[in-house]
Amino acid sequence: MSNEITVYWSVDHWNMVGDTYVRRNELVALFWTWIPARKLWITRYSRSVERFRKYVRAEDIPRLDEQLVTLDHNYRMSNATALETGEASGGLYEYQAVTPVEFMNRNLLLADEMGLGKTIQAIACIDAIKPDNCLIVVPNALVLNWYDELAKWQTYKHTMVYIVPWSQLFKMDFSINWDMIIVDEAHYAKNPDSRRSKSFSALQGKRRMCLTGTPVLGKPLEIYPIINWIEPGMFGSYSAFKERYTRTEVKRYRTRYGWKYYNDNSAPINLPELQRKLRETIMISRKKNEVLTQLPAKTRTLVTMDVGKDVQKLDREIAELWDRVRTYSNPHEKMQARASIFEMRHKAALLKLPKINAFLDELLEEYDEPVVVWAHHHDVIDGIYNHLKSTGTSVWKADGRDAPDARAQIVRQFQCGVHKVLVASWQALGVGVTLTAASVAVLAELSWTPAELVQAEDRLHRIGQEYPVTVYYLTTPGSVDKRIGEILSDKQKVIDELMNFEVE
Repeated sequence: MSNEITVYWSVDHWNMVGDTYVRRNELVALFWTWIPARKLWITRYSRSVERFRKYVRAEDIPRLDEQLVTLDHNYRMSNATALETGEASGGLYEYQAVTPVEFMNRNLLLADEMGLGKTIQAIACIDAIKPDNCLIVVPNALVLNWYDELAKWQTYKHTMVYIVPWSQLFKMDFSINWDMIIVDEAHYAKNPDSRRSKSFSALQGKRRMCLTGTPVLGKPLEIYPIINWIEPGMFGSYSAFKERYTRTEVKRYRTRYGWKYYNDNSAPINLPELQRKLRETIMISRKKNEVLTQLPAKTRTLVTMDVGKDVQKLDREIAELWDRVRTYSNPHEKMQARASIFEMRHKAALLKLPKINAFLDELLEEYDEPVVVWAHHHDVIDGIYNHLKSTGTSVWKADGRDAPDARAQIVRQFQCGVHKVLVASWQALGVGVTLTAASVAVLAELSWTPAELVQAEDRLHRIGQEYPVTVYYLTTPGSVDKRIGEILSDKQKVIDELMNFEVE
Protein backbone atom coordinates (compact mmCIF):
# COMPACT_ATOMS: atom_id res chain seq x y z
CA MET A 1 0.00 0.00 0.00
CA SER A 2 1.27 3.47 -0.85
CA ASN A 3 2.29 5.62 2.09
CA GLU A 4 1.01 8.75 0.34
CA ILE A 5 -1.96 10.54 1.85
CA THR A 6 -4.94 10.81 -0.44
CA VAL A 7 -5.52 14.37 -1.67
CA TYR A 8 -9.15 15.46 -1.51
CA TRP A 9 -9.57 17.92 -4.32
CA SER A 10 -11.74 20.79 -3.14
CA VAL A 11 -13.14 23.95 -4.70
CA ASP A 12 -15.31 26.74 -3.36
CA HIS A 13 -18.78 27.33 -4.78
CA TRP A 14 -17.64 29.80 -7.47
CA ASN A 15 -13.88 29.19 -7.31
CA MET A 16 -12.03 29.49 -10.61
CA VAL A 17 -10.07 26.32 -11.48
CA GLY A 18 -7.85 26.87 -14.47
CA ASP A 19 -9.78 29.11 -16.84
CA THR A 20 -13.22 27.62 -16.14
CA TYR A 21 -15.82 28.55 -13.54
CA VAL A 22 -17.22 25.41 -11.87
CA ARG A 23 -20.88 25.75 -11.01
CA ARG A 24 -22.56 23.90 -8.15
CA ASN A 25 -24.80 21.82 -10.42
CA GLU A 26 -21.78 20.71 -12.46
CA LEU A 27 -20.00 19.44 -9.34
CA VAL A 28 -23.11 17.63 -8.09
CA ALA A 29 -23.41 15.96 -11.49
CA LEU A 30 -19.80 14.81 -11.09
CA PHE A 31 -20.61 13.23 -7.69
CA TRP A 32 -18.91 15.84 -5.53
CA THR A 33 -20.40 16.70 -2.12
CA TRP A 34 -20.50 20.11 -0.44
CA ILE A 35 -19.44 20.22 3.23
CA PRO A 36 -20.89 23.41 4.73
CA ALA A 37 -18.82 23.34 7.93
CA ARG A 38 -15.57 23.29 5.95
CA LYS A 39 -16.78 25.32 2.97
CA LEU A 40 -15.36 22.90 0.44
CA TRP A 41 -16.34 20.22 -2.01
CA ILE A 42 -14.98 16.68 -1.68
CA THR A 43 -15.25 13.37 -3.45
CA ARG A 44 -14.10 9.87 -2.60
CA TYR A 45 -14.78 8.44 -6.03
CA SER A 46 -11.78 8.20 -8.34
CA ARG A 47 -13.94 8.45 -11.46
CA SER A 48 -15.28 11.77 -10.20
CA VAL A 49 -11.71 13.06 -10.01
CA GLU A 50 -11.03 11.78 -13.51
CA ARG A 51 -14.08 13.63 -14.82
CA PHE A 52 -12.86 16.72 -12.99
CA ARG A 53 -9.63 16.63 -15.02
CA LYS A 54 -10.91 19.15 -17.58
CA TYR A 55 -11.20 21.77 -14.82
CA VAL A 56 -7.65 21.26 -13.46
CA ARG A 57 -4.81 23.54 -14.43
CA ALA A 58 -2.17 21.98 -16.66
CA GLU A 59 0.56 22.30 -14.02
CA ASP A 60 -1.57 20.29 -11.55
CA ILE A 61 -2.21 17.34 -13.90
CA PRO A 62 0.90 15.32 -12.88
CA ARG A 63 0.00 15.59 -9.19
CA LEU A 64 -3.58 14.61 -10.00
CA ASP A 65 -2.38 11.49 -11.85
CA GLU A 66 -0.14 10.50 -8.94
CA GLN A 67 -2.92 10.84 -6.43
CA LEU A 68 -5.48 8.99 -8.54
CA VAL A 69 -3.56 5.76 -8.04
CA THR A 70 -3.64 6.09 -4.26
CA LEU A 71 -7.23 7.36 -4.23
CA ASP A 72 -8.45 4.40 -6.27
CA HIS A 73 -6.58 1.88 -4.10
CA ASN A 74 -7.78 3.36 -0.81
CA TYR A 75 -11.32 3.72 -2.08
CA ARG A 76 -11.45 0.06 -2.99
CA MET A 77 -9.81 -1.03 0.25
CA SER A 78 -12.23 1.08 2.31
CA ASN A 79 -15.23 -0.24 0.35
CA ALA A 80 -14.04 -3.83 0.08
CA THR A 81 -13.93 -5.73 -3.20
CA ALA A 82 -13.06 -9.25 -2.08
CA LEU A 83 -9.32 -8.54 -2.12
CA GLU A 84 -6.91 -10.98 -0.53
CA THR A 85 -5.51 -9.16 2.50
CA GLY A 86 -2.53 -10.32 4.50
CA GLU A 87 -0.92 -8.92 7.60
CA ALA A 88 0.60 -5.45 7.28
CA SER A 89 3.32 -3.92 9.43
CA GLY A 90 2.41 -3.24 13.04
CA GLY A 91 0.04 -6.20 13.21
CA LEU A 92 -2.69 -4.53 11.10
CA TYR A 93 -4.32 -6.10 8.11
CA GLU A 94 -4.00 -4.07 4.93
CA TYR A 95 -7.66 -3.01 5.00
CA GLN A 96 -7.16 -1.85 8.62
CA ALA A 97 -4.04 0.15 7.73
CA VAL A 98 -6.05 2.17 5.21
CA THR A 99 -8.31 3.57 7.95
CA PRO A 100 -5.78 5.89 9.70
CA VAL A 101 -4.66 7.16 6.29
CA GLU A 102 -8.25 8.01 5.45
CA PHE A 103 -8.88 9.58 8.87
CA MET A 104 -6.04 12.03 8.32
CA ASN A 105 -8.14 13.52 5.52
CA ARG A 106 -11.73 13.26 6.73
CA ASN A 107 -13.94 12.51 9.71
CA LEU A 108 -15.15 8.93 9.58
CA LEU A 109 -18.06 6.64 10.23
CA LEU A 110 -16.24 3.31 10.53
CA ALA A 111 -19.04 0.82 9.87
CA ASP A 112 -17.07 -2.36 9.24
CA GLU A 113 -18.97 -5.55 9.85
CA MET A 114 -18.66 -6.80 13.41
CA GLY A 115 -15.46 -8.74 13.99
CA LEU A 116 -13.15 -6.77 11.70
CA GLY A 117 -11.26 -4.95 14.46
CA LYS A 118 -12.77 -1.46 14.59
CA THR A 119 -11.25 -0.81 18.03
CA ILE A 120 -7.75 -1.54 16.79
CA GLN A 121 -8.27 0.70 13.75
CA ALA A 122 -9.45 3.56 15.99
CA ILE A 123 -6.36 3.22 18.17
CA ALA A 124 -4.21 3.26 15.02
CA CYS A 125 -5.90 6.57 14.15
CA ILE A 126 -4.81 8.00 17.52
CA ASP A 127 -1.23 6.98 16.71
CA ALA A 128 -1.50 8.54 13.23
CA ILE A 129 -3.03 11.88 14.33
CA LYS A 130 -1.07 12.18 17.61
CA PRO A 131 -3.60 14.50 19.30
CA ASP A 132 -2.86 16.11 22.66
CA ASN A 133 -6.14 14.70 24.01
CA CYS A 134 -8.75 12.21 22.91
CA LEU A 135 -12.23 11.48 24.28
CA ILE A 136 -13.55 7.94 23.81
CA VAL A 137 -17.25 7.27 24.45
CA VAL A 138 -18.07 3.60 25.00
CA PRO A 139 -20.81 1.35 26.44
CA ASN A 140 -20.43 0.69 30.16
CA ALA A 141 -19.48 -2.93 29.61
CA LEU A 142 -16.59 -2.03 27.28
CA VAL A 143 -14.66 0.48 29.43
CA LEU A 144 -12.19 -2.12 30.70
CA ASN A 145 -11.94 -3.69 27.26
CA TRP A 146 -10.88 -0.33 25.79
CA TYR A 147 -8.23 0.13 28.48
CA ASP A 148 -6.88 -3.35 27.67
CA GLU A 149 -6.81 -2.65 23.93
CA LEU A 150 -5.11 0.73 24.41
CA ALA A 151 -2.41 -0.87 26.55
CA LYS A 152 -1.90 -3.52 23.88
CA TRP A 153 -2.00 -1.44 20.69
CA GLN A 154 -1.34 2.27 21.37
CA THR A 155 2.21 3.24 20.45
CA TYR A 156 1.98 7.04 20.78
CA LYS A 157 1.78 7.42 24.56
CA HIS A 158 1.68 11.22 24.77
CA THR A 159 -2.04 11.51 24.03
CA MET A 160 -4.18 12.00 27.13
CA VAL A 161 -7.03 9.54 26.63
CA TYR A 162 -10.31 9.97 28.54
CA ILE A 163 -12.80 7.10 28.42
CA VAL A 164 -16.41 7.94 29.31
CA PRO A 165 -19.31 5.44 29.36
CA TRP A 166 -22.47 6.35 27.48
CA SER A 167 -24.43 6.39 30.74
CA GLN A 168 -22.28 9.25 32.09
CA LEU A 169 -22.05 11.28 28.91
CA PHE A 170 -24.64 13.84 30.04
CA LYS A 171 -22.27 14.90 32.85
CA MET A 172 -19.56 16.03 30.41
CA ASP A 173 -18.33 19.60 30.04
CA PHE A 174 -19.62 20.31 26.53
CA SER A 175 -17.64 23.55 26.22
CA ILE A 176 -14.42 21.54 25.68
CA ASN A 177 -13.31 21.30 22.07
CA TRP A 178 -11.43 17.99 22.02
CA ASP A 179 -8.58 17.35 19.60
CA MET A 180 -10.13 13.99 18.75
CA ILE A 181 -13.31 12.13 19.68
CA ILE A 182 -14.01 8.43 19.14
CA VAL A 183 -17.56 7.20 19.74
CA ASP A 184 -17.91 3.44 20.02
CA GLU A 185 -21.26 1.74 19.29
CA ALA A 186 -22.50 5.05 17.89
CA HIS A 187 -25.92 3.55 17.08
CA TYR A 188 -26.73 4.20 20.76
CA ALA A 189 -27.49 7.74 19.55
CA LYS A 190 -30.10 6.63 16.98
CA ASN A 191 -32.99 8.39 18.77
CA PRO A 192 -32.45 12.17 18.48
CA ASP A 193 -34.92 12.84 21.33
CA SER A 194 -33.09 10.70 23.91
CA ARG A 195 -30.84 12.27 26.53
CA ARG A 196 -27.76 10.36 25.47
CA SER A 197 -28.29 11.31 21.81
CA LYS A 198 -28.61 14.99 22.75
CA SER A 199 -25.45 14.73 24.87
CA PHE A 200 -23.66 13.01 21.99
CA SER A 201 -24.70 15.77 19.57
CA ALA A 202 -23.34 18.44 21.95
CA LEU A 203 -19.80 17.00 21.90
CA GLN A 204 -17.23 19.24 20.17
CA GLY A 205 -14.16 17.80 18.50
CA LYS A 206 -11.71 18.84 15.80
CA ARG A 207 -11.52 15.26 14.50
CA ARG A 208 -14.48 12.92 14.83
CA MET A 209 -14.86 9.18 14.41
CA CYS A 210 -17.86 6.94 15.06
CA LEU A 211 -17.61 3.16 15.29
CA THR A 212 -20.55 0.81 14.78
CA GLY A 213 -21.12 -2.46 13.01
CA THR A 214 -24.82 -1.63 12.79
CA PRO A 215 -25.28 2.04 11.86
CA VAL A 216 -28.87 1.25 10.84
CA LEU A 217 -30.85 -0.99 13.19
CA GLY A 218 -34.10 -0.94 11.27
CA LYS A 219 -34.71 2.26 9.29
CA PRO A 220 -32.53 4.88 7.53
CA LEU A 221 -33.57 7.76 9.82
CA GLU A 222 -31.60 6.16 12.68
CA ILE A 223 -28.31 7.05 11.02
CA TYR A 224 -29.01 10.80 10.83
CA PRO A 225 -27.86 11.85 14.37
CA ILE A 226 -24.56 10.05 13.75
CA ILE A 227 -23.73 11.44 10.33
CA ASN A 228 -24.91 14.95 11.19
CA TRP A 229 -22.52 14.99 14.16
CA ILE A 230 -19.61 13.71 12.07
CA GLU A 231 -20.11 16.38 9.38
CA PRO A 232 -22.80 18.91 10.42
CA GLY A 233 -25.05 20.01 7.59
CA MET A 234 -23.65 17.68 4.95
CA PHE A 235 -26.92 15.73 4.72
CA GLY A 236 -29.23 18.71 5.28
CA SER A 237 -31.75 19.16 8.06
CA TYR A 238 -33.44 16.33 9.94
CA SER A 239 -36.78 17.00 8.24
CA ALA A 240 -35.18 17.18 4.78
CA PHE A 241 -33.31 13.91 5.39
CA LYS A 242 -36.51 12.25 6.61
CA GLU A 243 -38.44 13.43 3.58
CA ARG A 244 -35.80 12.29 1.10
CA TYR A 245 -34.70 8.95 2.52
CA THR A 246 -37.40 7.55 4.81
CA ARG A 247 -40.65 8.39 3.02
CA THR A 248 -41.93 5.06 1.69
CA GLU A 249 -42.24 4.38 -1.99
CA VAL A 250 -45.72 4.80 -3.47
CA LYS A 251 -46.67 1.85 -5.68
CA ARG A 252 -49.77 1.12 -7.68
CA TYR A 253 -51.67 -1.86 -9.04
CA ARG A 254 -54.48 -2.15 -11.58
CA THR A 255 -58.00 -3.26 -10.62
CA ARG A 256 -61.19 -3.50 -12.62
CA TYR A 257 -62.07 -0.05 -11.25
CA GLY A 258 -58.78 1.58 -12.21
CA TRP A 259 -55.42 2.14 -10.51
CA LYS A 260 -55.05 1.72 -6.73
CA TYR A 261 -52.12 3.26 -4.84
CA TYR A 262 -50.43 2.12 -1.62
CA ASN A 263 -47.27 2.82 0.39
CA ASP A 264 -44.71 0.04 0.29
CA ASN A 265 -43.45 0.28 3.88
CA SER A 266 -40.59 -2.13 3.17
CA ALA A 267 -39.15 0.11 0.43
CA PRO A 268 -37.96 3.55 1.62
CA ILE A 269 -37.00 5.74 -1.31
CA ASN A 270 -33.58 6.88 -2.53
CA LEU A 271 -31.53 4.35 -0.51
CA PRO A 272 -28.95 3.77 -3.30
CA GLU A 273 -28.35 7.51 -3.42
CA LEU A 274 -27.87 7.68 0.37
CA GLN A 275 -25.51 4.73 0.32
CA ARG A 276 -23.40 6.28 -2.45
CA LYS A 277 -23.23 9.63 -0.71
CA LEU A 278 -22.22 8.04 2.60
CA ARG A 279 -19.44 5.99 1.05
CA GLU A 280 -18.10 8.84 -1.04
CA THR A 281 -17.88 11.18 1.94
CA ILE A 282 -17.61 9.77 5.47
CA MET A 283 -18.36 6.05 5.66
CA ILE A 284 -16.01 3.08 5.48
CA SER A 285 -17.89 -0.22 5.52
CA ARG A 286 -16.45 -3.65 4.75
CA LYS A 287 -17.67 -7.20 5.13
CA LYS A 288 -15.75 -10.14 6.53
CA ASN A 289 -16.17 -12.29 3.44
CA GLU A 290 -14.64 -9.49 1.36
CA VAL A 291 -11.50 -8.64 3.35
CA LEU A 292 -10.98 -11.74 5.48
CA THR A 293 -11.38 -14.50 2.94
CA GLN A 294 -9.53 -16.83 5.31
CA LEU A 295 -12.19 -16.43 8.04
CA PRO A 296 -14.18 -19.69 8.53
CA ALA A 297 -17.78 -19.81 7.34
CA LYS A 298 -20.87 -19.06 9.43
CA THR A 299 -23.96 -21.28 9.18
CA ARG A 300 -27.45 -20.57 10.53
CA THR A 301 -29.67 -23.53 11.43
CA LEU A 302 -33.39 -23.19 12.23
CA VAL A 303 -34.53 -25.65 14.92
CA THR A 304 -38.30 -26.15 15.31
CA MET A 305 -39.27 -27.43 18.77
CA ASP A 306 -42.47 -29.29 19.67
CA VAL A 307 -43.62 -27.29 22.70
CA GLY A 308 -47.07 -28.73 23.47
CA LYS A 309 -50.65 -27.43 23.45
CA ASP A 310 -50.29 -24.80 26.19
CA VAL A 311 -47.59 -22.91 24.34
CA GLN A 312 -49.37 -23.29 21.01
CA LYS A 313 -52.55 -21.84 22.53
CA LEU A 314 -50.61 -18.91 23.96
CA ASP A 315 -48.90 -18.36 20.61
CA ARG A 316 -52.28 -18.27 18.87
CA GLU A 317 -53.48 -15.61 21.33
CA ILE A 318 -50.35 -13.58 20.69
CA ALA A 319 -50.83 -13.89 16.92
CA GLU A 320 -54.48 -12.78 17.16
CA LEU A 321 -53.55 -9.78 19.31
CA TRP A 322 -50.78 -8.97 16.86
CA ASP A 323 -53.29 -8.82 14.01
CA ARG A 324 -55.59 -6.55 16.03
CA VAL A 325 -52.75 -4.14 16.88
CA ARG A 326 -52.39 -3.33 13.20
CA THR A 327 -55.97 -2.06 13.11
CA TYR A 328 -55.64 0.25 16.12
CA SER A 329 -55.39 3.97 15.39
CA ASN A 330 -55.15 5.10 19.02
CA PRO A 331 -51.46 5.21 20.13
CA HIS A 332 -52.40 4.41 23.74
CA GLU A 333 -54.29 1.29 22.64
CA LYS A 334 -51.33 0.20 20.54
CA MET A 335 -48.94 0.70 23.46
CA GLN A 336 -51.13 -1.35 25.80
CA ALA A 337 -51.53 -4.13 23.23
CA ARG A 338 -47.79 -4.31 22.61
CA ALA A 339 -47.16 -4.45 26.35
CA SER A 340 -49.54 -7.41 26.49
CA ILE A 341 -47.65 -9.07 23.63
CA PHE A 342 -44.34 -8.63 25.47
CA GLU A 343 -45.85 -10.11 28.61
CA MET A 344 -47.26 -13.12 26.75
CA ARG A 345 -43.99 -13.67 24.91
CA HIS A 346 -42.25 -13.73 28.28
CA LYS A 347 -44.72 -16.32 29.53
CA ALA A 348 -44.29 -18.37 26.34
CA ALA A 349 -40.49 -18.29 26.73
CA LEU A 350 -40.78 -19.72 30.24
CA LEU A 351 -43.10 -22.48 29.00
CA LYS A 352 -40.56 -23.32 26.27
CA LEU A 353 -37.71 -23.50 28.78
CA PRO A 354 -37.85 -27.31 29.30
CA LYS A 355 -37.59 -27.85 25.52
CA ILE A 356 -34.71 -25.36 25.30
CA ASN A 357 -32.86 -27.22 28.07
CA ALA A 358 -33.54 -30.58 26.41
CA PHE A 359 -32.09 -29.26 23.13
CA LEU A 360 -28.99 -27.99 24.96
CA ASP A 361 -28.48 -31.37 26.64
CA GLU A 362 -28.44 -33.07 23.25
CA LEU A 363 -26.23 -30.38 21.75
CA LEU A 364 -23.62 -30.61 24.52
CA GLU A 365 -23.45 -34.37 24.08
CA GLU A 366 -22.63 -33.79 20.42
CA TYR A 367 -20.19 -30.89 20.82
CA ASP A 368 -17.20 -31.24 23.11
CA GLU A 369 -16.33 -27.55 22.78
CA PRO A 370 -17.43 -24.19 24.26
CA VAL A 371 -20.97 -22.98 23.49
CA VAL A 372 -22.62 -19.56 23.89
CA VAL A 373 -26.36 -19.46 24.61
CA TRP A 374 -28.12 -16.14 23.98
CA ALA A 375 -31.42 -15.19 25.64
CA HIS A 376 -33.34 -12.09 26.70
CA HIS A 377 -35.35 -12.50 29.91
CA HIS A 378 -33.47 -12.81 33.20
CA ASP A 379 -35.54 -15.76 34.44
CA VAL A 380 -34.98 -17.61 31.16
CA ILE A 381 -31.23 -17.06 31.53
CA ASP A 382 -31.43 -18.25 35.14
CA GLY A 383 -33.47 -21.31 34.13
CA ILE A 384 -30.93 -22.37 31.50
CA TYR A 385 -28.00 -21.69 33.83
CA ASN A 386 -29.49 -23.62 36.76
CA HIS A 387 -30.40 -26.59 34.58
CA LEU A 388 -26.93 -26.88 33.03
CA LYS A 389 -25.28 -26.46 36.42
CA SER A 390 -27.43 -29.28 37.84
CA THR A 391 -26.16 -31.61 35.08
CA GLY A 392 -22.55 -30.95 36.06
CA THR A 393 -21.80 -28.72 33.07
CA SER A 394 -19.16 -26.06 33.60
CA VAL A 395 -21.38 -23.01 32.97
CA TRP A 396 -21.50 -19.30 33.78
CA LYS A 397 -23.93 -16.51 32.99
CA ALA A 398 -23.74 -12.79 32.22
CA ASP A 399 -26.50 -10.21 31.88
CA GLY A 400 -27.40 -6.65 32.80
CA ARG A 401 -27.51 -7.50 36.49
CA ASP A 402 -23.71 -7.86 36.51
CA ALA A 403 -21.41 -4.87 36.93
CA PRO A 404 -19.38 -3.98 33.79
CA ASP A 405 -16.07 -5.09 35.32
CA ALA A 406 -17.66 -8.39 36.39
CA ARG A 407 -18.88 -9.00 32.83
CA ALA A 408 -15.42 -8.25 31.47
CA GLN A 409 -13.93 -10.80 33.88
CA ILE A 410 -16.52 -13.41 32.82
CA VAL A 411 -15.55 -12.89 29.17
CA ARG A 412 -11.85 -13.26 29.98
CA GLN A 413 -12.49 -16.51 31.86
CA PHE A 414 -14.60 -17.91 29.03
CA GLN A 415 -11.94 -17.03 26.47
CA CYS A 416 -9.37 -18.82 28.63
CA GLY A 417 -11.47 -21.99 28.72
CA VAL A 418 -12.57 -21.82 32.36
CA HIS A 419 -16.20 -22.60 31.43
CA LYS A 420 -17.69 -24.74 28.66
CA VAL A 421 -20.98 -22.83 28.36
CA LEU A 422 -21.74 -19.12 28.68
CA VAL A 423 -25.39 -18.10 29.00
CA ALA A 424 -25.72 -14.38 28.23
CA SER A 425 -28.11 -11.67 27.18
CA TRP A 426 -27.35 -9.89 23.94
CA GLN A 427 -28.07 -6.56 25.65
CA ALA A 428 -25.18 -7.16 28.07
CA LEU A 429 -22.62 -8.89 25.82
CA GLY A 430 -24.01 -8.38 22.33
CA VAL A 431 -21.53 -5.65 21.35
CA GLY A 432 -17.82 -5.02 21.64
CA VAL A 433 -16.71 -8.33 23.17
CA THR A 434 -14.89 -11.31 21.68
CA LEU A 435 -16.11 -14.85 22.31
CA THR A 436 -14.04 -16.71 19.73
CA ALA A 437 -13.31 -19.52 22.21
CA ALA A 438 -16.69 -20.86 21.06
CA SER A 439 -17.76 -21.74 17.53
CA VAL A 440 -21.35 -22.76 18.41
CA ALA A 441 -24.08 -20.31 19.44
CA VAL A 442 -27.72 -20.93 20.38
CA LEU A 443 -30.34 -18.18 20.16
CA ALA A 444 -32.94 -19.36 22.65
CA GLU A 445 -35.05 -16.20 22.22
CA LEU A 446 -35.48 -13.87 19.23
CA SER A 447 -34.98 -10.12 19.22
CA TRP A 448 -37.26 -7.67 17.39
CA THR A 449 -34.18 -6.16 15.75
CA PRO A 450 -32.16 -8.14 13.16
CA ALA A 451 -28.99 -6.18 13.95
CA GLU A 452 -29.04 -7.45 17.55
CA LEU A 453 -29.14 -11.04 16.35
CA VAL A 454 -26.26 -10.46 13.93
CA GLN A 455 -24.26 -8.76 16.68
CA ALA A 456 -24.78 -11.76 18.93
CA GLU A 457 -23.63 -14.12 16.17
CA ASP A 458 -20.57 -12.07 15.41
CA ARG A 459 -19.25 -12.12 18.96
CA LEU A 460 -18.03 -15.55 17.80
CA HIS A 461 -17.55 -14.97 14.06
CA ARG A 462 -14.73 -12.43 14.05
CA ILE A 463 -10.96 -12.05 13.82
CA GLY A 464 -9.34 -14.81 15.86
CA GLN A 465 -11.97 -17.47 15.06
CA GLU A 466 -10.29 -20.63 13.77
CA TYR A 467 -13.33 -22.86 13.19
CA PRO A 468 -16.60 -22.61 11.21
CA VAL A 469 -19.33 -21.02 13.32
CA THR A 470 -22.76 -22.65 13.67
CA VAL A 471 -25.72 -20.65 15.00
CA TYR A 472 -28.93 -22.40 16.08
CA TYR A 473 -32.21 -20.44 16.10
CA LEU A 474 -34.81 -22.09 18.36
CA THR A 475 -38.40 -21.54 17.15
CA THR A 476 -41.79 -23.23 17.50
CA PRO A 477 -44.35 -24.15 14.81
CA GLY A 478 -47.18 -21.69 14.26
CA SER A 479 -45.80 -19.28 16.86
CA VAL A 480 -45.43 -15.54 16.92
CA ASP A 481 -41.78 -16.16 16.02
CA LYS A 482 -43.00 -16.34 12.43
CA ARG A 483 -44.58 -12.88 12.76
CA ILE A 484 -41.38 -11.52 14.26
CA GLY A 485 -39.48 -13.15 11.40
CA GLU A 486 -41.61 -11.24 8.90
CA ILE A 487 -40.79 -7.94 10.62
CA LEU A 488 -37.10 -8.82 10.78
CA SER A 489 -37.15 -9.71 7.09
CA ASP A 490 -38.60 -6.31 6.13
CA LYS A 491 -36.13 -4.45 8.34
CA GLN A 492 -33.22 -6.52 7.05
CA LYS A 493 -34.12 -5.66 3.45
CA VAL A 494 -33.71 -1.96 4.27
CA ILE A 495 -30.43 -2.58 6.12
CA ASP A 496 -29.05 -4.75 3.32
CA GLU A 497 -29.97 -2.24 0.61
CA LEU A 498 -28.28 0.57 2.51
CA MET A 499 -25.16 -1.32 3.64
CA ASN A 500 -24.47 -3.77 0.77
CA PHE A 501 -22.21 -2.27 -1.82
CA GLU A 502 -20.11 -3.23 -4.79
CA VAL A 503 -17.28 -1.08 -6.12
CA GLU A 504 -17.37 -0.64 -9.84
